[in-house]
Amino acid sequence: MPSFDPPDSADDPPDVSVDRQVSRPDGHQSRTKVALRTGPILAGVAALLTTIAVGVGAQVASSDDLDPKFRSCAEAKSHGYGSYRDGEDVEYGWYRDADEDGIVCD
Repeated sequence: MPSFDPPDSADDPPDVSVDRQVSRPDGHQSRTKVALRTGPILAGVAALLTTIAVGVGAQVASSDDLDPKFRSCAEAKSHGYGSYRDGEDVEYGWYRDADEDGIVCD
């Protein structure tokens, strides 16, 4: 029977918890509970990706360095933001490059 290891404390709940009851062919009920801690894994992946990006000379933008995200380029431009270049500005990925010239909101 699978075991369930509870979180370290009540203030430290699991990121993902699955509780499932299954009917076995012999007619007995089986219950399984699993808790996963994804936070430390995701933090480690983010740190690794940041290290790789910095190692290859890429700029890593913090949220303080980014412009606000709007619903469209027209809205961004009406507030005085844009243009954004592919490979230079994180904001480029937020908008559609209709003419595929590597620049959005121009």
